[in-house]
Amino acid sequence: MPWVFDGYNLLHAFRKLSDEFSDLKAIPMCGYIAEDMRRMKDTAIIVFDGFQLVEHKKYAQPEGPIVIVYSGAKREADDVIEDK
Repeated sequence: MPWVFDGYNLLHAFRKLSDEFSDLKAIPMCGYIAEDMRRMKDTAIIVFDGFQLVEHKKYAQPEGPIVIVYSGAKREADDVIEDK
């Protein structure tokens, strides 16, 4: 079973870890998660609220054992995570 993360909650946690991550953006953060999943030989689903932001489209989706999902209209990431 894959790890399932709330993308924005995870991003806020990353930003609090150290000054190094204070300006971290969502998709590059997903790259860190992909690296960890490769190392752990595991998979992850990262769920963001709403729709894909223009900011997210600037970055290629990280390659590796992760899937990035958006909750869409009228749903929160938590709702999608409960369905997983």
